[in-house]
Amino acid sequence: MSEPASRFVQIHTLHAHGPALPNSDRTRRAKRISLGGITRARISSQARKYAMRTDSGPHSLRNIPSIPLSVRSREIVSLRICQSLRQRDDADHPTIDAIESEMNLGLHGPKADAAESRQAIVLGLPETEWLSAQADRIYLESSSPAEARSMTSAIFGQTSRRSTTDANIQAFRQGL
Repeated sequence: MSEPASRFVQIHTLHAHGPALPNSDRTRRAKRISLGGITRARISSQARKYAMRTDSGPHSLRNIPSIPLSVRSREIVSLRICQSLRQRDDADHPTIDAIESEMNLGLHGPKADAAESRQAIVLGLPETEWLSAQADRIYLESSSPAEARSMTSAIFGQTSRRSTTDANIQAFRQGL
């Protein structure tokens, strides 16, 4: 019996880039790879994705209307999710701080307190809008910062009681 034909094609290409350093290692030196017996600069997939996310040219992802953009940030809660709450005329900052703190804890885990030690996360537009709507709802329905903290932690606490797979299936069924 013969082996089935492969369904995947892997393509390796060489591209010329300008005299910039698009990708560096932790010592700020260009990442390198030996290819064909010659040492060449290497560009990681993260560097390519960053370039695609930040490009503003005529063929950029931003100009394709059917693609909802995502946000990659350590401070996504304060910059995107709770931003509208802080701009309210009747802003109750202790309540907003409680919501923001619990959302950071739910998204970033135990390193949520210090922004510089958080892992950057990527959330799509639908997820960001849903979390923002939840923050608005909690702000309007809570009567104190403690209640807002409790209501916010309940959003993330549901997944800690079940397996992540079960929680993802449940969220998919609910359209979240």
